[in-house]
Amino acid sequence: MIINIKTLTKDQFNQFIKLVKLYFKEIENEILDDESANSYVNNILIQLEKYKTLCLIVSIDNNNINGFLLGNTFYNYNNEKCSFILELYVSCENRLQGIGKNLLKNLNI
Repeated sequence: MIINIKTLTKDQFNQFIKLVKLYFKEIENEILDDESANSYVNNILIQLEKYKTLCLIVSIDNNNINGFLLGNTFYNYNNEKCSFILELYVSCENRLQGIGKNLLKNLNI
């Protein structure tokens, strides 16, 4: 199931923070503490309010968040409208199951 970040429960939001920490560890080789991860996510939430074309969606399976996508749903390139992916992450143990593809299909939520 793909849902917008704004509809997460508190428990799901905490799961998302943990996933962000995994993302930074794997992609950036950087270990974030809880405060830094919360700051990163809160900054994204501020940007989502400021720029209505930004979209942050998460993938949930069996009540566990296993992936997320941050993208811009309205981007102009050579005078054509398109979407732009800023970040896409699926946890290691959930890869090769179509989660990333499903996130991409739902970018315009």
